[in-house]
Amino acid sequence: MAAAQAERTPEFVEGLVEEGFLERFLSSRLGATTHISVLDADGCACSATATNGEGSGVVVPERGFT
Repeated sequence: MAAAQAERTPEFVEGLVEEGFLERFLSSRLGATTHISVLDADGCACSATATNGEGSGVVVPERGFT
């Protein structure tokens, strides 16, 4: 979250209206979304999706993930 907040500079805000800003901004940053799904022999399923590099900042109580 600190890294995302640090990107919100005056130059960032001013650039939002420029043509092609999003493409230029995103092309200079790393980040990805990872997803996995698992199904066992008993038919139980589990899936998880994580956006790497930036999260919601909300931690699910007693679970330890965002």
